[in-house]
Amino acid sequence: MNELFYFNNNWKSIGVKLSGGADSAIVYYAICNYYKDRPDVKIYPMTLYTKFKPWYSEGAKRVIKKVTELTGKSPEKHIIKYSNKHKDRETASFYISEQMSLVGESLLKYNFDAVYNGLTSNPPEEDFLKSIRYYYTDENMYNLTKSHIVNRDFGRDIGKNKYGENVTDAKYFTNIRPFVHGDKKITYDAYKYYNRLDDLYPITYSCETRYQEHKLEEKNNHDWKHCGYCFFCAERIYAFGKLE
Repeated sequence: MNELFYFNNNWKSIGVKLSGGADSAIVYYAICNYYKDRPDVKIYPMTLYTKFKPWYSEGAKRVIKKVTELTGKSPEKHIIKYSNKHKDRETASFYISEQMSLVGESLLKYNFDAVYNGLTSNPPEEDFLKSIRYYYTDENMYNLTKSHIVNRDFGRDIGKNKYGENVTDAKYFTNIRPFVHGDKKITYDAYKYYNRLDDLYPITYSCETRYQEHKLEEKNNHDWKHCGYCFFCAERIYAFGKLE
């Protein structure tokens, strides 16, 4: 598993995009675990906070706390960029540009040797639907989940990066995307390899719908609840066989 991460013993400054989701959480853990006995190696988790996705910073803080407990490796600094440009689905392009700004600004300031991104590729549609069909017993719920496939991030399709450009290697410029050639099942494999299914996985999330549709209900509730029917929840079930 370690070969996926391109670890280099000469690196001293590493950036990690961390949202608190299952993918970025295990990538952050793997890095901290590898360098846990290297006080000279500084690790900087980076999180973008927007009005449309305000739960990212809370999720990232939760993951950082747990990973510190598990590995003894604390981050040098948790970098949080606050942005009011990404307010709704219509302003999604700002989310991408602000993510790029977050990485670019941090790269210049902290002179990263590498920047990690836990994004996976989309699951094959046929295998995906076949897997979740056994979880969703209600036909209407299954069809609702199926309809969410059209809203997936097409930039995550295998062989492409988020800009639609061809990617032939997991290392792309200064960014290392360990899971580029695998879907979320490779994330599951990583949790299993590091034996973190029972302690780290349960505090992560995947849902991108719950907060947006139930803002008043979730306003003062930091205990994340998955909606259970959006593409991202279904993708989590596809890979892990469960939500929590």
